[in-house]
Amino acid sequence: MRKGTRVAVVLALGGAVMLSGFGVGAAVFAQEGESPEPVPTEVPGEILERARARLEEGAGPLFGVVHGDLSLLRFDGEELSLGYDRGMIVSRTADTVTVLRLDGVSVTFAVDPETLVREGLEPGTVEGLEVGDVGMFFSEPAEGGGTRHAVLVRCVQHRHLPGEGSASEAA
Repeated sequence: MRKGTRVAVVLALGGAVMLSGFGVGAAVFAQEGESPEPVPTEVPGEILERARARLEEGAGPLFGVVHGDLSLLRFDGEELSLGYDRGMIVSRTADTVTVLRLDGVSVTFAVDPETLVREGLEPGTVEGLEVGDVGMFFSEPAEGGGTRHAVLVRCVQHRHLPGEGSASEAA
């Protein structure tokens, strides 16, 4: 698939998710597939309690969806497979982000200048992603089974972990 076509598909998918009202509309296509192995990480109790309260308030049928495998079909018959994960960035290097999902699973994504970033409805940058940001991560499988490549990141909330400063505060 040509890069421009792939970018258009990803932007269209990201736009559909942003406009869904649930923030995770594309995850309705979630299928059973390979799931990352759980790691011995606990989600902070305050975050879980807020999530449970939102569920009890009737936050919507897709609230709390943390993972999905999307199988998309383009109008020209070409298939596109993307993974969907939602969580908080808990680790950041120059070329990776690690996300902790509400189910306690940590997932690491490769990021590069071709990764599209949206901060709310505005364009963002990979360099602007910080520990504590909550987002949705759309990724492609890596060739050879390595780290998945994030093709689109949508930050939905900039919130820092207790005791963690932002990169701008550390400078």
